[in-house]
Amino acid sequence: LSLAAWVKPDALANNMQIIGKYNGSNWYFGASNVCGRSNDVEFSPEGSLGNGRCSAANILAAGAWTHIVVVYDGTQSTDAQKVVFYANGALVNSATFGSGIPATTGSNAAAVTIGQTPSPDVFWDGSIDEVRVYNRALSAPEAAQLYRLGAVKIVQ
Repeated sequence: LSLAAWVKPDALANNMQIIGKYNGSNWYFGASNVCGRSNDVEFSPEGSLGNGRCSAANILAAGAWTHIVVVYDGTQSTDAQKVVFYANGALVNSATFGSGIPATTGSNAAAVTIGQTPSPDVFWDGSIDEVRVYNRALSAPEAAQLYRLGAVKIVQ
C-alpha cells in the first residue's frame, strides 16, 4: 500500500486525517501529535490512533504545501522497512516505533475518506490535492518522481 498527497494545513492540529479507511481499525494517514509534535505525519496500518508510526519532526508547516508519501510493505522483514515516509521527494523516516508493525492492514467495511476522520468527526484544516492510492509499495525513485510531477517550476 502506498499513499501520496500534496497537503497544505491552514493550522496544525491533532488527528487531522489526510486519507484513510478508518473506523476504529484498518489504516489511517494524517497529521498527528502522537509523538508530541503537531507537525508530524502519522501512518497506522492497524488504524488505532496513537499506535501509528510517526514521521520525522517538522514535516508540515501551516500555510505551506508539502508532498507526502507513505509506503507500507508488510512483506519486509523489519519494521524499519515496512513503513517509510517521504516528504518533497526525499526519505524522511522509516518507522521503528511501537510494538511491531503488522504484516497486513486491518479490514473492515469503512469507506475510504479524504480530509475527515470519521470517528470522532475531525476535518482537515487546509487543502489536500493530488491524492493517490497504490495497491503496492512504491520505490524511492517512484516517490521522488511523484514529487517532481507536482512541483511548481518558475522560470524567469
